[in-house]
Amino acid sequence: MELLFLSKVYRQDPQEKYRMAFLKGIEYLLKAQYENGGWPQFFPLENKYSSHITFNDDAMVNALETLREIKDGTDYFSIKASEETRKRAAIAFQKGIDCILKTQFNQDGTLTAWCAQHDEYSLFPAQARKYELPSLSGYESAGIVLLLMEEPNPSRELKRAINSAVSWFEKTKITNLKEV
Repeated sequence: MELLFLSKVYRQDPQEKYRMAFLKGIEYLLKAQYENGGWPQFFPLENKYSSHITFNDDAMVNALETLREIKDGTDYFSIKASEETRKRAAIAFQKGIDCILKTQFNQDGTLTAWCAQHDEYSLFPAQARKYELPSLSGYESAGIVLLLMEEPNPSRELKRAINSAVSWFEKTKITNLKEV
């Protein structure tokens, strides 16, 4: 969100300080990514649950959507990254997609969905705060599936991940409730 804000400010007032802040933000995003493709909740790393790979609140999905716009050189942002940064964004994007595929929870041989947090080393579901136990998350998984569905040439593995998650949504949906 901060990068989008800087981009909008720059579009209205093209000062170098806004462009540089935007580009530093992209560097921060690239630097914060784990080698396995995930992102922690906070960076620099803290020695607590925030070091887990976090899908919570669409954090990783938002990071990947930003990188997709950068790598594709779209007009979404008013500031254009260098060709070298676009290449790095493309690599980071693919690593992020690979991480998503590796963290999809396999329950008794069936791929299901994703948890809000995954351990940054084992990639297994992880606990965050005391009241945030490892559990499959419909909200975060929906955002992940929508991101994956936007891939123009999905691999067989990507299609399997999407179809498995959709099957899990169908199997676990709650019906006959009304929110007032």
